[in-house]
Amino acid sequence: MISAPAAEKAVLGSWLIEKEAIQSCIDIIGPEHFFEQQNAAVARILIALYKEGKAVDILSASQAIKQAGLAEDGMLAYLSDLCHSVTTAAHANHHAKAVLDCFYTRQIITAATKLVSDAYSETLTDAGVKEISEMVMRKEAVYAPALISYKNGLHDLIDRIGKKSSTSVYRTGIKALDSAWYGMSAGEVIVLGGAPGAGKSKLALKILSNLVQRKVPCLLFGTELDAYQTALRHLSMLSGVETWKLRIARADAFEWAKASQTVSNVMSEMPLHISPLKSPNLSQIDQGIVASGAKVVVIDSVFFCTYPKGNSIRERMEDFCRGLQEITKRREVVSILVAHLGRQAYSEHAQNRAPVLSDFGESKGLEITADKAALLWTPQAKQMGSKRIVEVILAKDRANNDRRGGHLKSFDLECDENTPDMMEVEIEVSA
Repeated sequence: MISAPAAEKAVLGSWLIEKEAIQSCIDIIGPEHFFEQQNAAVARILIALYKEGKAVDILSASQAIKQAGLAEDGMLAYLSDLCHSVTTAAHANHHAKAVLDCFYTRQIITAATKLVSDAYSETLTDAGVKEISEMVMRKEAVYAPALISYKNGLHDLIDRIGKKSSTSVYRTGIKALDSAWYGMSAGEVIVLGGAPGAGKSKLALKILSNLVQRKVPCLLFGTELDAYQTALRHLSMLSGVETWKLRIARADAFEWAKASQTVSNVMSEMPLHISPLKSPNLSQIDQGIVASGAKVVVIDSVFFCTYPKGNSIRERMEDFCRGLQEITKRREVVSILVAHLGRQAYSEHAQNRAPVLSDFGESKGLEITADKAALLWTPQAKQMGSKRIVEVILAKDRANNDRRGGHLKSFDLECDENTPDMMEVEIEVSA
């Protein structure tokens, strides 16, 4: 018989490790939809705990199983197995739909078998055909997006509006950027795009540095640099000691004292966490957020992450971006993604052309997912002397902050060639 044993265990495991996962599934499936009777029994117990307002975890579930007289059936050991069947509850909703899909498939097969039997016995009726038709439609609707009804949903809407007004907002510490975006709100995905060497990583590190100096917990997935290299660049930025001197231990006594003081008095107090993973997947990113308690997450660069399986890189990237967007909103964090533009954006004939969102090319998921996007480039007309000027183009702002007075479209940053630091030059405001 058709079933999804792995999905059934994943649903129950998600419920056990995170109570909120039940809330996202309780309108989708119930105990009757599970094929394995053991899973159905566990589901019945967990849903009862949830509806009674009690804790939903392995301890509470174990106690409920004992009270129900099911402990002798190996259920307590099975609970532990369920907890280890998943590493994150991020996909509980998807697994629940897979369970429901299999349930309707079994129902259709049973009804069709009966229909054939009725045909042979000449007791066939229109009711049997109608029943199968309705089940097929229900099966097709499993993965359809949930409808929102004014009749039942307006109170939730008011609650969300009230919650939105109290959403955490984090300032980047870059005046021009904060002037345009009014900061970064929890639940937003922000993309920093540009050609290699345009300054994306420097800008991301600058924002991170400004945040952790204000005691905002941050998490960095540095897929191109390890933790030591990242800390070295950050130390150079904060101390002003040239990066190459720190890298090969050529700093003089004064510079070394300055660097040591920066480490002891400044960096050691910063709530910055750096993941050692070079190709994190969605589950590992979610786990990192929970473990670190981060409010802002930076992924530099998103192209080195591990994407879900798919037929093409474009589909896999889009699935990854949608998954990250869901994690960002559920965990109420800000996700900053550093991403390269397509090769056509920095080819020889395009070097003096300002980048646009469509330059992400095959990585269209980034363009669609981003709540805010900034594109970096180094226009030849602005390069004078030894200074390196990076223009930051504010290419997308889903919040439409320009209607609130944020008319800024682009601004310039001056790169320090000796350290990873970036300094504001001037604000260019368009009417």
